Amino acid sequence: MKSITLKITKEKIGEKEMFFSSYELLKMAINTTPQQGFNVDEMQKRLRLLAELDKHKERFNIEEKDFNDSFLERTAELELEDSDYAKLKELIKDSKWGVISQSIVDLCNQFN
Repeated sequence: MKSITLKITKEKIGEKEMFFSSYELLKMAINTTPQQGFNVDEMQKRLRLLAELDKHKERFNIEEKDFNDSFLERTAELELEDSDYAKLKELIKDSKWGVISQSIVDLCNQFN
């Protein structure tokens, strides 16, 4: 078993303060469609990851309009079997992001 710490961070991007949820970032990485699409085996692997991640949905699935600094204290451990951890590591490392963010880099660094 391996674990990833889920948390919420705040960062200034340009002139705007932004909140980042590692729950949402991982969810985006898992749901990103590969250029060639999904085969059933790939779907099953990703569905298993989403099921594990969704065990923390209630704690981290927060509407953007509701974010405030009190959420910065929320953390949880995402526990994964080694094969699921390896798959998630592959997905997060291969993800392309539309913003330069230390929060994303820090999340990726948990997989080193």
